[in-house]
Amino acid sequence: HQHGLDGRPKVLVMMPTRKDLHPQITRKATACLRAMEGGNPSLDLTVYLFDRVVPRIPSDTRPLSKVARIRNMMIEEGGAASRYDYTLWLDSDIIEYPPDLPTRLIERNPDGITAPLVLIEEPGPLGADQFYDTTAFVRRGRSNVS
Repeated sequence: HQHGLDGRPKVLVMMPTRKDLHPQITRKATACLRAMEGGNPSLDLTVYLFDRVVPRIPSDTRPLSKVARIRNMMIEEGGAASRYDYTLWLDSDIIEYPPDLPTRLIERNPDGITAPLVLIEEPGPLGADQFYDTTAFVRRGRSNVS
């Protein structure tokens, strides 16, 4: 572990975003991040927003190729692998979560990888408690990847 000088675990919160994201979503996401900065006193928290325009390249052949490339750029630029104990990825369109989310995740699984289950509130397009991130999942024999 790379604990900070004060002994607190170092956590990098990474959020890739887009300049064309709806302003209301941007405001809500920013408010959640600000609350998170104060909601984790036992952690040395750093927030890294990535909002640069990254053009598509010929090797972006799959729907999430560009997203993966951007996340790899963020890891390299943010020093996630070498300077932090934990990395938390948040999508910019996730606009409500508890301010102490990093602390909760680390307390429940200090040595592992944790993926919170994000659900769409009613009424979701597919009914109550629809799983949020269905982009690359197969549901009822059909793929959402085109």
